[in-house]
Amino acid sequence: MDLFFQVDQKSVETGGRLSGCLVIKASKAIAATELSLRFRGKELTTVEGSKGSRCCAEAELVNVGISTAQHGIIQAGHIAAGTHHVPFSIMVPHDLPPTIRLSHRGRDRLIANEGARVEYSLRAVVEGSGILKNYQARKEIRVVAKSKRPRPVQKILTFDGGKITCGLKILDTRLRVGQHPQVQLSIINEGDTVVESIEAKVQQKVRWSAKGECGGGRKAPTYITIKSETLIKQATILDGSSSMDMSSGSVTLQDPQKAKKYKIHLVKKELAGGHGNALVLPAVPSTALNSHCKGKNNIKVDHQILVTISTPERAHSKNLVMAIPVTIAAQ
Repeated sequence: MDLFFQVDQKSVETGGRLSGCLVIKASKAIAATELSLRFRGKELTTVEGSKGSRCCAEAELVNVGISTAQHGIIQAGHIAAGTHHVPFSIMVPHDLPPTIRLSHRGRDRLIANEGARVEYSLRAVVEGSGILKNYQARKEIRVVAKSKRPRPVQKILTFDGGKITCGLKILDTRLRVGQHPQVQLSIINEGDTVVESIEAKVQQKVRWSAKGECGGGRKAPTYITIKSETLIKQATILDGSSSMDMSSGSVTLQDPQKAKKYKIHLVKKELAGGHGNALVLPAVPSTALNSHCKGKNNIKVDHQILVTISTPERAHSKNLVMAIPVTIAAQ
């Protein structure tokens, strides 16, 4: 007997509907007492512990039965010979983390790669169909994060003793694979420091953990692996027309507090008008992971856009780094 799933979509969003059918092909009548379908999900992490130990953690995320209209497939304790289709449909819980699969080489080369996985599957079992083992089928399901509403973010900071005011705006913090992130910048520079370059990049940070073994009633230690990488990077060299000019004779500049408020007002006005410097980054690569911090707190994936404003001196105190959290949906 052949037993397999056919699904209507390659992936399903959290909170979305997963539908398809279970196909049963029997060349002869098969004994059966019950046909059960379930949607399951689990989270697994592996971390290198102390003294060459290997710590593993596993947590069940979801395990629910799927009700089906079986149309009398099982009659008199048997499934008749022929091809049968059992349609099914289930709503995927909205609070599940998306599918993820990654590995990382630990410190000890003798130990297998550290890793983190969130995986989902459909499982069907024909109860009472075998002497030693029942007929069953399994199919992996890719779950992706549900698209969120557009959320513009704006941030304004000053540095170099308040002489440089910088505004950063992102119209939508939701990113998808293949999308070109765009950052809008507005700068007021009334000091002697030259803004040499602006560098924008998207950073991905993955964290997963597992508890180690511990005897004597002591609390088991938690070992953590952190993997940070730059997904996309672009540097843009500014010219002399890239900053807004302010008249030093302005009355508002006589009072430092009023001057600061006035500069922030000008930067906000320029950003609201869609002016300033637009930095368009390369497309988000297919290697990007889904952003998520849910599950059983063993796995966390964060993304952010980092914009660095550099000066010729390259002194840490002379550079400004602005960070805005974003989310990536990897379909």
